Amino acid sequence: MVLSDELRRFADSIVPDLCERGSWTFHACASRPDHVHVLLGTDREGKAVRSWLKRWLGEALCKRWPLPDGAGWWAKGGSVKWVWQDRYFHNVRKYILCQRRAR
Repeated sequence: MVLSDELRRFADSIVPDLCERGSWTFHACASRPDHVHVLLGTDREGKAVRSWLKRWLGEALCKRWPLPDGAGWWAKGGSVKWVWQDRYFHNVRKYILCQRRAR
């Protein structure tokens, strides 16, 4: 699935609400045509958070842009990286915010 600018803006706008739903701390988000970067804080297991985030974001997208039966918004898997150091956190956040401007 390739996300159009409209889909990307929608995804960027809904991710903070999804983080609140999951009781995660939202820090930054940038949707790209073929993936979404999210920086959030949680004490939950990373792969589980990624799974919930993809599910909830896909459901929100489907409410406005239904997919044909059997189609999905996301590929399986994806990366999860833990950010333990302040310097690394600031670099990751800066990178994600730059990705938002790179439309």
